[in-house]
Amino acid sequence: MAEMTQVEGKSVVIDRSAEDVWSFMIDIANMPKWEDSHAEWKQTSAGPIDRGTTFQSSVRFLGL
Repeated sequence: MAEMTQVEGKSVVIDRSAEDVWSFMIDIANMPKWEDSHAEWKQTSAGPIDRGTTFQSSVRFLGL
């Protein structure tokens, strides 16, 4: 049986600089504002968010 892959996308225009958008997105406190499938985010590595930073998250699945 062949598998079907469904890809969905969304495009948004944000009237801010790339630096402002990046700063907002890497602030873990803002994660629930733009990523609603996760119930909780927690940074598990020390220091500022950068390449190699690790996180732990709780995911909502089927409304649970």
